[in-house]
Amino acid sequence: PFDAGQDVVAFNDPQSGTFAAFDNGFAVDVEDQHALRFKCGDNYIYYMDASESHKVFREEETMEIGFDLQNVDVRDSMVVFNDVGITKVWYQMEVYQIYNTKVKDYQVAGGLMAYTNQWGGISAFVRGKEVEITRSKVQSYAVHGNTITMQMGASSFWVWWNGKIYEF
Repeated sequence: PFDAGQDVVAFNDPQSGTFAAFDNGFAVDVEDQHALRFKCGDNYIYYMDASESHKVFREEETMEIGFDLQNVDVRDSMVVFNDVGITKVWYQMEVYQIYNTKVKDYQVAGGLMAYTNQWGGISAFVRGKEVEITRSKVQSYAVHGNTITMQMGASSFWVWWNGKIYEF
């Protein structure tokens, strides 16, 4: 089996016994043994190696992100996971911790992850930074690229874009 993402393909090589990748036009061995599981994102590969260590391979560089992680989710340009009940995000070869809230009902697009905060509003992880969008209760929301649309009431809508809220 194999998995493909943007500019990468990951596979356990049956001939050499290695975990390998096709990365931007080159075939490379990532690990000396097969990976237990793997998933590709946008120009990176998340995998669990033979010793059950969780790792990310990106542009010929490997980074360990932890052991015994839960709810690992590979989406676009980030890996979202729980480490001892704390939500963390791998983004561009760094691991970030989401503070003071239990992340639930999240959506990811590109370098943005929006989620319902403890007040029923929306917070977001935007390219390495945590941002509180609103504490006002949101009926529903959706992430579209760099934009978050929120339905606040029957005929009230907000759009968060470029750090600002626009009300309609």
